[in-house]
Amino acid sequence: MKAVGSSGSGSRESPQVTRCARCGAAFECGARAGREHCWCEGFPALSAPVPGSGCCCPRCLKESIEDETP
Repeated sequence: MKAVGSSGSGSRESPQVTRCARCGAAFECGARAGREHCWCEGFPALSAPVPGSGCCCPRCLKESIEDETP
């Protein structure tokens, strides 16, 4: 039986490793790792995300924030 959220690709990445929705880079998600806080909480909030779009890596999140900043 395949776990919920499993891609079935046979990947050996740990459960807290997430793939960036923009560039595909692997990064650690604090929420998925069971931490009280995630690294992304230190960044300003973006405007409403596209539902189901997923998280961005630190580099892409920074670029997205810069793109939204006038």
